[in-house]
Amino acid sequence: MTTVPSVRVAGTGLWIPGREGGEPGRPRLPVDVSRLRRMDRFARSGFFAGSLSLVEAGIVPNKPPDATLGVVFGTAHGCRDSLIDFTLELRSSRSVEQLSPALFAETVHNTVNGELAIAWGLGGPSETIASGRTGGADAILRGAELVRAGRAAAVVAGGAEGIHPKMVEWWEQELSGKGTLAGAPRDAGAALVLAPARANAETDDILLASATRFFEPDPSEAARRTASWIDEAFEGKERPLLLAATPDVDGAFSAWPCRHVAAETGELYGAAGAVAAVLAVQEIRKKRTGSALVASRDPAGPVTLLAFVTPRRG
Repeated sequence: MTTVPSVRVAGTGLWIPGREGGEPGRPRLPVDVSRLRRMDRFARSGFFAGSLSLVEAGIVPNKPPDATLGVVFGTAHGCRDSLIDFTLELRSSRSVEQLSPALFAETVHNTVNGELAIAWGLGGPSETIASGRTGGADAILRGAELVRAGRAAAVVAGGAEGIHPKMVEWWEQELSGKGTLAGAPRDAGAALVLAPARANAETDDILLASATRFFEPDPSEAARRTASWIDEAFEGKERPLLLAATPDVDGAFSAWPCRHVAAETGELYGAAGAVAAVLAVQEIRKKRTGSALVASRDPAGPVTLLAFVTPRRG
């Protein structure tokens, strides 16, 4: 296990169209949104979430780009939305001239990073993590590593998915009602702006106090290792609110009282960990104290854990 020391959550952004508490329409942003016309679902989800977190953190668009500001996003499917459309276009086109250059430009997994970097002048580290269901949580952990290493003064880190209608059709045909513990997949994006913890932390600061990831496909052993890490991370403190970011399909966390995010939102794939992280921060803000643990897990084995606390609890 690798544990990352504290960094401060300077801003949050959540984008789940149509969900209460999310953003049902287009938010007003201090950047040129004309580029939205060329973005696919994946790019828009991450762009809105990242932009909202930057606004909350008080960061303004930079010209020229600021080399101290970075961006890290995680995903499971990335640009599959555009890839599906481009494949369908290839099948129906009779000549190269009929193909769309704008559509082809979106068929790369780093479009969220690129769009945010261009609009906001983020000239620092830029990484895309395509690691499946733990992608968003992995990106937050990686963002914390970059901040702690001094490679960036702030990093917008999160997860995003853009779900093509064909993917929803497949889910409903193959998985609906088969114990996934989640509703149909949907577009989603969520992000945190991570910055160095302040020497004299304010009482309303929220810290990503520690984080880790490991690989354990056995559900009972994954639960045991998670419980052991919680005991270590929260030694001598009140037990944290536990948010299961991803569907607990094999019951690894079935014996624990926890908030199952997927049951509320639907299947969010790689965005799940980042969405749960934003919800965890929101819960702590409501209580003005306390702690929360986000558990993002894929039954195949990857597990990523994020521990959030207030300074009084940290």
